[in-house]
Amino acid sequence: MDSFVILLAVFAVILGYRFFNRNRAKRHLMSNSENVELASLTDLESLFTSSEQSQKLLFLHDPWCPISGAAAREVSELDGVVHLIDVSKRHDLSRAVESRTGVRHESPQFFVISGGRQIWNASHYDIQANDIRELLSVGGGEEVAEAKVVKQRAELTPENGDGA
Repeated sequence: MDSFVILLAVFAVILGYRFFNRNRAKRHLMSNSENVELASLTDLESLFTSSEQSQKLLFLHDPWCPISGAAAREVSELDGVVHLIDVSKRHDLSRAVESRTGVRHESPQFFVISGGRQIWNASHYDIQANDIRELLSVGGGEEVAEAKVVKQRAELTPENGDGA
């Protein structure tokens, strides 16, 4: 009987944690009043088409995931419209993004879309509002992303004492 009570308590804690994190992620996403949830493949295609005129921001998130909650807090700090896909509900859209961009799906995931294609992406804890703002402010894409990778590699070289 004691093991049943313990098991029931553990289940209640896990269920409460999942519910709390889902609501917390939704609150963070709603704090930016310019979020647009994509509801269909047509919406996704329109996003890529409209990126010919201006850069678009796309955030794939799972409201059940605590890492996605952390990324949602970062995304909520961005100005402008952020297009959202809830991957827990719209597997078809996350697969379509993977097919369209050639970037394997990982959730959470953030894309900058321009000229009908993704020019930059990040996932998990690499989704940082400051990095995205920096990228958008210089109007870069692949060149800026590559420069950041080169800079990060340089910071990890043995002469800096950080590398192996």
